[in-house]
Amino acid sequence: MTAFLKEHPNWWNPDLWLAWLMSPFRMGFLGVQLLFVLSGYCIHRNQAKALAAGEDVRLNLGHYAFRRFFRIYPTYVAALAFSGLILYALIPWLVSLGYPMPTDHEKHSWYVLGMNLLTMQDILVPPYVDVFWSLSIEIHLYVVYPIVLWVTRRYGPAMMLKMTLAAAILHMGVGYAGGNHAAVRQTLAFLHFMIYWFTWCIGAYIAEIQFGRAKPIRMPQWAQWAIYGMCAAVGAGLSVVAKELGAQVGHGAEQGRLPLMAVGEVLMAVAIGGGLWLALRPEMSRIWSSMVGRMLAFVGMFSFSLYAVHRPILVAFTVWWGGQSHSMLPPLLGCLCAIGIAYLFFHVVERWTLMPPKGFLMTKKVPPTAVASVEPVLVKEKIGR
Repeated sequence: MTAFLKEHPNWWNPDLWLAWLMSPFRMGFLGVQLLFVLSGYCIHRNQAKALAAGEDVRLNLGHYAFRRFFRIYPTYVAALAFSGLILYALIPWLVSLGYPMPTDHEKHSWYVLGMNLLTMQDILVPPYVDVFWSLSIEIHLYVVYPIVLWVTRRYGPAMMLKMTLAAAILHMGVGYAGGNHAAVRQTLAFLHFMIYWFTWCIGAYIAEIQFGRAKPIRMPQWAQWAIYGMCAAVGAGLSVVAKELGAQVGHGAEQGRLPLMAVGEVLMAVAIGGGLWLALRPEMSRIWSSMVGRMLAFVGMFSFSLYAVHRPILVAFTVWWGGQSHSMLPPLLGCLCAIGIAYLFFHVVERWTLMPPKGFLMTKKVPPTAVASVEPVLVKEKIGR
């Protein structure tokens, strides 16, 4: 954008206004926080409701694992295949016709693809598509969810937050103190999900508040909006500074980045969690029933597909338009094109993963009275997310 402003000083240039309108997309990486908070809420919501009703919820590990696999992997594998066709077939063909090769285009081996299928991106290998680093963390958070459920069931929702916050601080502290040792870096890479564990559990905690197992903050709604807005502003600022430091080379820059990133992550998680809680209040229903709310719900319906396929589409669109153009029109048109293709991708692939096959359910609820009964226990299956 800086280069664009230098070349287009005319304030009446339409591209200038498009540049300002699209400048918030530079902070799109903060959407990962929103993803994890919403994921924690959605995964834990039914279990929180059952626990609030006094039921002894036990996770059916086999069915839970299959449900998560069925929801994620068909779409993920199809997105990898789609991305491979664009990045390693369409783009080379465009380059052969004289279009410029994108500067960040990188070819990966079959080994990298295989490790990505095992969600080892950013641990053992680079991501096949750069946006999939967060999907790896999401799947690893699914793996440790049984620990979260056991802790909140046994010790309460507050202990869940304390445990995951301590895990994030521990991860950051070890990285700050021993990040220059290869063995430490590799170990921390395998445990990278710990940084976002607290963020994910903020969403689970909101579900606990919603059904009465945890207490909300008692203050006027305007004060809550002000506090969460300040947390979002400060957290976003610290995250941007940490991202800029991460682009610098040197252990000093890395050490300076980690504390900023830690505080920024926590503040953003609190802000998004608070915003989610306020959005769930009954008085907000008129907003969700408005045109804006319906548009958000429409995009949210195929948001996973949009996340999975948008990157290669934008890269191909940039190549086709002429490489490193400083005009704001190509990325805008590319975004619209990505939304349309993602919608079609949703109907072709993702929509079939929204409901699990019959017989593969996630949790079983044991009524409290059945524990002391000598009669055979009737287990009621409950569909998870």
